[in-house]
Amino acid sequence: MSRVGGLVFHLPALGIPYVLALAALGGLPPFPLFFAEFKAVEAAMRWPGLAGLYLLGLGMAFAGLLPPMAQMGFGRGKPLRGQGLDLWILWLLLGILVILGVFPGVDVFKGLEVVLWRK
Repeated sequence: MSRVGGLVFHLPALGIPYVLALAALGGLPPFPLFFAEFKAVEAAMRWPGLAGLYLLGLGMAFAGLLPPMAQMGFGRGKPLRGQGLDLWILWLLLGILVILGVFPGVDVFKGLEVVLWRK
């Protein structure tokens, strides 16, 4: 990973989805993981110590994700040679993630819960 850098500048068709995918993995808005983390913090607020530990863990995870993302996306290094890469699938998946993050289908899952957990 330390040899790859500057994907956003040298190969934007791969670098931009890469940075966005890591942002989704880090739980930044508008991606669905942000909604899940927000709900988990909201539930943990009943016990402030637990909520603090959870937020500390989220911060540490994001801090560990940030240096490789910055290096590979924007840093110095030898860029990858992108010949024959079909990147449309990355953009499609990222689009689905953004749609699910902006319009979370919580009602669908609540309906499934009722059906699956019927006694």
